[in-house]
Amino acid sequence: MDLNLQVDSLISAQGAWKIELLKELFVQEDIDRILSFPPANSLDDSWIWAYTKEGGYNVKSGNWLVSWLEVPQAHQTNSNQLVNDLKTKSWKIETELQIRMFLWKILSGALVVAESIIAHGMQANGLCSICRCGVESIKHVIFECEVARQVWNNAMILVGQWNFGSVEEYIGKLYECMNKSTFPDNHRRAIPWFLWGIWKERNSRLYAGVPGDSHITTAMALEEAELWIKMKEESGVLHTQDKLPNRVQMKWKKPNQSFLKCNINSSWTNPKSMCGGAWILRDINGDVKFHAHEAFLAASNRIAAEFRCALWTLRSLKDIRVEDVEIWSDCGAMIEAIKNPKDWPRYRSYIDRFDKLQRGFRSCKVEISSSQANIVARRIASSVTQEGHFQSYLAAGRPSWLSALLNSEKTMKHLCGVAEWSYYRLRGFGMLCFLFVAELILRFILVVELLNSFMFVYLCFCGLLV
Repeated sequence: MDLNLQVDSLISAQGAWKIELLKELFVQEDIDRILSFPPANSLDDSWIWAYTKEGGYNVKSGNWLVSWLEVPQAHQTNSNQLVNDLKTKSWKIETELQIRMFLWKILSGALVVAESIIAHGMQANGLCSICRCGVESIKHVIFECEVARQVWNNAMILVGQWNFGSVEEYIGKLYECMNKSTFPDNHRRAIPWFLWGIWKERNSRLYAGVPGDSHITTAMALEEAELWIKMKEESGVLHTQDKLPNRVQMKWKKPNQSFLKCNINSSWTNPKSMCGGAWILRDINGDVKFHAHEAFLAASNRIAAEFRCALWTLRSLKDIRVEDVEIWSDCGAMIEAIKNPKDWPRYRSYIDRFDKLQRGFRSCKVEISSSQANIVARRIASSVTQEGHFQSYLAAGRPSWLSALLNSEKTMKHLCGVAEWSYYRLRGFGMLCFLFVAELILRFILVVELLNSFMFVYLCFCGLLV
């Protein structure tokens, strides 16, 4: 291999990778990664950060790299995987967002206790400030301190009998208890609130000088848990992290006047398998104009696959002479990269190509959709990878096998439109009624004022005569 070989030697005069040369120099896994990102000859060379998906540096990835370099990989144990699994579970626990964050801090060792203060090189008394019976570590404060033991005993969860060596083992055991029917339902579901209550009581005693009561802490945790769960069940709201932003379209809705709406999706499974892509074009009435699907070579990740699908879609729409279009995708990362390209340097080549194609339209908007609103495009794209429809396909009209789904979305759109029209019509009628009544009241007041004036003049005249 030529050690002085440069990247431009791997790019053809047409601006594409030289596949044969890549095969001579790299293993197939590396070739797949290289092909996932097309060359961008029009852009200057730049640095990217290899440890984030967008290619930009952030503190989290920097800390991860430092810790990874400091700890030899041979010393990595199963405890690392245990902590990561518990952190993942913590974000899915049925509880308040601040308590999920608190659970994550416990597992990350991010709570301010004497042990962590000393570990950071600062002066502190290592003993527990409450019970004076042990080193003030996170494990001690949450599970071994006198305050914590009283709360757990009141909750009928005997953590004092477990005697685990790490806080991760305690948390893992509590998560198991949350799924055991041997514990009362209200106590099982309130476990996150017990943890949160113990920490709050410790801080109240330590910093506010308020004498706590373990029975009150337990009762408040049960009450808060019951109230929160009841509110969630009544409203039917999912986890906070499962909520989509307001700008995400939950149901398929008609495009703006004079625009066509194109939903796109890529079906990506893994970096070694072929990807599927699909788009479906509908008008303001929900009628399908065209739909298509295509198979692509393996991509390194879902974002790269979605970009390929988007580029192919724009070329296809240009071929069928579409000028005003809205592109809707459920890949939030791709939409974010298109709208904020400086934050996503890893995908510069894709963004540059997309921008050039986008400028070829009279008007081309890019928006984010929910998976639910993008279900038709997802179904078509999935048929490529799951059913082996690798042949390139473009057809006018709707796919017959999705007629029922398309009809339901069209009907829902129509009903929403009728409801919206009815709402505004009723609101307009109500406003007219309000104005009419207001005018009558004003006229009545004016008449009363005139009568009062006449009466005043009459009385004055009578007084003069007398």
